[in-house]
Amino acid sequence: TDVSILKFEHDWPQFSIIARIEGTTAAQDRIVFGAHQDSINLQEPDRENARAPGADDDGSGSVAILEALRIMLMSNVQPQRPIEFQWYAAEEVGLLGSQDIAEAYAAGGEEVYAMLQIDMCAGVPDSPNPPGARIMTDYAPQELIDFLVLMIETYTPLQVEFSTCGACSDHASWSRSGYPAVFPIESESVGGGHTAFDDPHELDYDYMWEYVKLVVGFGAELATI
Repeated sequence: TDVSILKFEHDWPQFSIIARIEGTTAAQDRIVFGAHQDSINLQEPDRENARAPGADDDGSGSVAILEALRIMLMSNVQPQRPIEFQWYAAEEVGLLGSQDIAEAYAAGGEEVYAMLQIDMCAGVPDSPNPPGARIMTDYAPQELIDFLVLMIETYTPLQVEFSTCGACSDHASWSRSGYPAVFPIESESVGGGHTAFDDPHELDYDYMWEYVKLVVGFGAELATI
């Protein structure tokens, strides 16, 4: 497997990261998986120094796509289309990292076949409710939404739900730049996001595993021409 890693610099200190598995054909219409690295505490006036562990938002998504990448590399996957895993800077202050990358891709004529954002996928431990995936239907084309529903139903036991959220995560940056993107989020959360209490012990790791399976399945299906 041909793999590269790029540090994508921005006009602020935090950089984004792009890991790329090359395709085995001449196709350049890549598959993009995204998550954001940053976190924020909106409860404290001193946001720069406030504790903001960000375990669910978006440590869960960052780890989910990292684990999917590890599985693909351990399996020596040979995709026909390139697959990129992207970890974004500065999502919490306006989707800035993903916007920078998506705009750079559009300006350079780069092709993206589909983008899947994973942001908050840890659910609630010991919840009495069935685990679900809530698909945001704004900033997403219907054809890709339909495909995501098929992938969720094929590769996971998650129950599909639908909602809208505006430009609530990095998929919106890609949509604004003219690329097809879609975003499934956890169907319920502990509620610690953007606080000092978004801690690892509040995560449901079995729930996260279903999103790992979703990413691997989504990539395997779409990376084949």
